[in-house]
Amino acid sequence: MKKVILSAVAALFIYCAQAQESISGIINAYTAVQSIDYCNNALQVSTTNGFAEGDALMLIQMQGAAINVSNTAAYGSVTDLGQAGLYERAVIAAINGLEITLEKALLNEYDTDGAVQVVSLPDYPSGALVTDILTARPWDGNIGGVLALEASTISLQAPIDVSGKGFRGGSAALDYTGDCNFIDNFNSFAYDETSIRGGRKGEGISAILPNRARGRGSQANGGGGGNDHNSGGGGGGNVTTGGQGGQNNNPSFFGCDGLNPGQGGKAINGVSTDRIFMGGGGGAGHGNNNVATDGGLGGGIIIIRAMDIVGNGFPIRANGLWASTSVGDGGGGGGGGGTIALVLENGDGNGLMLEAIGGLGGNANNNNASQCFGPGGGGSGGRILRSGAAMAAISLAGGPSGLSTNSSACSEGPNSAAAGSAGASQSFENLPESSEDFAPYQLLAQTGDTSSCAGLPLTLPVSVQGSGISFQWQVDEGNGFTGLQSGSEYGPTDVPNLLINVVNNAMDGNQYRLQITGDCIGTVFTVPLTLSVSPGPLAAFTFTANGLMASFDNTSTNADSYSWDFGDGNGSAVFEPTHTFPGPGTYNVTLSAGNSACGDTASFSTQIQIALAQPPQAAFQPTPASGCTPLSVLFSNTSTGDGNITYQWLFPGGDPATSTDGAPIVNYNNPGVFDVTLIAANSAGSDTLTITGAVQVGASPMAGFELAKNDLAITLSNLSSNADSYFWDFGDGNTSTATDPTHTYDSAGDYEVSLTVTNLCGSDVLVFPVSVARRPTPQYSTENPTSGCPGHTVYFVNESVGDYDSLRWDFPGGMPATSDIPNPEVMYGAAGQYTVQLTLFWLEGEEMLSQAQAIAIQDGPVAGFTFSLDGLAATFTNLSTLATSYAWDFGDGAGSNEENPVHAFSTPGTYEVTLLASNGACTDTTSLEITVQQVPEASFQPMPAV
Repeated sequence: MKKVILSAVAALFIYCAQAQESISGIINAYTAVQSIDYCNNALQVSTTNGFAEGDALMLIQMQGAAINVSNTAAYGSVTDLGQAGLYERAVIAAINGLEITLEKALLNEYDTDGAVQVVSLPDYPSGALVTDILTARPWDGNIGGVLALEASTISLQAPIDVSGKGFRGGSAALDYTGDCNFIDNFNSFAYDETSIRGGRKGEGISAILPNRARGRGSQANGGGGGNDHNSGGGGGGNVTTGGQGGQNNNPSFFGCDGLNPGQGGKAINGVSTDRIFMGGGGGAGHGNNNVATDGGLGGGIIIIRAMDIVGNGFPIRANGLWASTSVGDGGGGGGGGGTIALVLENGDGNGLMLEAIGGLGGNANNNNASQCFGPGGGGSGGRILRSGAAMAAISLAGGPSGLSTNSSACSEGPNSAAAGSAGASQSFENLPESSEDFAPYQLLAQTGDTSSCAGLPLTLPVSVQGSGISFQWQVDEGNGFTGLQSGSEYGPTDVPNLLINVVNNAMDGNQYRLQITGDCIGTVFTVPLTLSVSPGPLAAFTFTANGLMASFDNTSTNADSYSWDFGDGNGSAVFEPTHTFPGPGTYNVTLSAGNSACGDTASFSTQIQIALAQPPQAAFQPTPASGCTPLSVLFSNTSTGDGNITYQWLFPGGDPATSTDGAPIVNYNNPGVFDVTLIAANSAGSDTLTITGAVQVGASPMAGFELAKNDLAITLSNLSSNADSYFWDFGDGNTSTATDPTHTYDSAGDYEVSLTVTNLCGSDVLVFPVSVARRPTPQYSTENPTSGCPGHTVYFVNESVGDYDSLRWDFPGGMPATSDIPNPEVMYGAAGQYTVQLTLFWLEGEEMLSQAQAIAIQDGPVAGFTFSLDGLAATFTNLSTLATSYAWDFGDGAGSNEENPVHAFSTPGTYEVTLLASNGACTDTTSLEITVQQVPEASFQPMPAV
């Protein structure tokens, strides 16, 4: 059978492929909606050409959103979507002149001021074959931009492409009659349409106003125009953001900059799949030479519902278009990607290519001049809605920004222009479509005054037809009509038929009416009806039993007939009968009370169970009756009696504490002597048995102790419970039976102390590890002096005593600063008083010795001098610091210990003079070379002398 079904399906597809209708170009008809008559479900349109009764159509609102128009960066942000983007599938019921009447009530409300259009929805039940590019009429501000079709199977032999059919880019045409200078900063977000200070904005879901037609602020998802001077336009957006345009960075200090490029189109955030949008148009670049470029066109909308689509390598596109390159002015922004809404009822989209790519921002060619004009921003990627088609390849890339090129003064780059953001893909179920049949309002029927017996349910019916109407039941209890609420008394109160769950006596005289509300009828009410309530019968009785005879006391109200069923095959119609039952047992006695004024159905019954038997006698036996905790005891129930006997056990101290089982098992977790009570009952009475001390439970011992340590000694505190004897094992071969012993170990080490406790219920052992050691004492000495000059090394010797595992030296200011060897050598390189700290680590923690100013390093002297010469005599000036004694070597074998000596050299020459400056053990030496020579003696002889 499976093979037959597959063959049939294959044959069907072959037939459909053979019968496919060839399509290409524009297949849709378009008409603008002038007004909507919701009361008659009719559209007033500009033309009905291309539409016929029974045809399907798409109704869609293209614009109508409100935006922020403050002169801030928030300009263009959507503040209220209104009805922009709402769409639905509908079927034409009739065409009369320019009026189209629809079959179903409209799903949405539309604002015809927001460019509402009707697009025909051609259907190809035998399939469609795309033989050449299939596209849409370009958007003209009123209609167009949408391609929609339905088919069984669509085969592509050419692309489906509505790229650039969406919102229009800003026109760059501008009669620039003004001028600018380097101090101008045209930074407003909007200018009127006659201004020369801003390029024209691209279209978006908010209509452009003449007094705000230009400037850098975005127009919802339409890109902003570049501001004066020569900045680039912003890219268009969709549900994500278009890219900002580029700046004009004039390299001349006195040149006109354009630092306020167009904003990218704003993202239409957080929208559900019941709205779709065309891609925003790019903003125009600013120009003063008539060579700026228009903003790119946004992508249109594609709506397809089919069983499957065979792509054959051809794409389905709704891309934004590129902006052209400007040569001497600002570049336009790229168009935003459009929307593809695709419903595949069978196919998974494998092999399909779906594109909603943003357009490239326009380049700004500087024509090898000393200019840096602003390029356009990239358009954002579009939006793809898919039902099925999970395997389709999708491309939602944002368009790149344009570049400022061919400048003699600037390097090639975007001049702050940005790429558009990537678009978004979402899943959805199907095209929005109303399922509510349209019908004009009419009240067909309603109930009049009615009566009911208390205790019965009652329905108040109203028959209404009409679309777009709502209901609310009201009640007048004597103080005027108020709305009813659903609850215990009433069922749903917003439906035509009101259900009163149970009529009660308080409702007698109530008036009820139904409020009906709709846009086409306003508010109307049904004629009020009055409810009359008769008290209903209520059956009730009690009884007394004497052996097998029962006497019945009838307490029923509002009843005039009675029927008794005694549960033994006998009955009675007597008001208060007496009945003798055939034997002990349990009987279900039923009384039905009726009231003839309420009709045959008003009969109310009540039932009481009667048990006739002898009282039981309680008896039980615990097994075992004694033992150690935890003790589990089975209570054997030996009670006797007739009929259905119930049991209630009480086990104070047991788990559970109570039970209704016939033979319960109870656990006793604590020692003690416990009473047990059994209450046995049947319909004839009860019996209680309490056995005092029925269960005796002894406790098992539990070992416990604490210990305190003092070097090698431990003191043990016994915390055991329920123990009769104790046995201690100290882990070193020694033991004790004392309650709280003390013990001293011979040597440090790790031991296990165990305590075994015993009583009649057994024994318990607790083992506790203990480590003992002698508390260490840190101490040290040095092998050499602890004072000296910088660079002095001290030799430390560890002389600590006790048991420890490791040690650490701390020598702040020394090298090394720390050490873990016993006898370190430490050098101190600078003068000062230094602390020495020795820390010993043992099993109880650490012991530390810290000695402040243990090391004293004094500053050494610094030798220095100058000299002056007088012939062979030299006078020395001592510049040394921190010195207390001096030794001079004059380099000629002579010396001096004076502070500032004077020395006469015997012969001229160069000598190295050395000064040794001392301060205790610290010395410093410096040397200078001096050259001495004989002072010449002046003399002369006149020639001749006379």
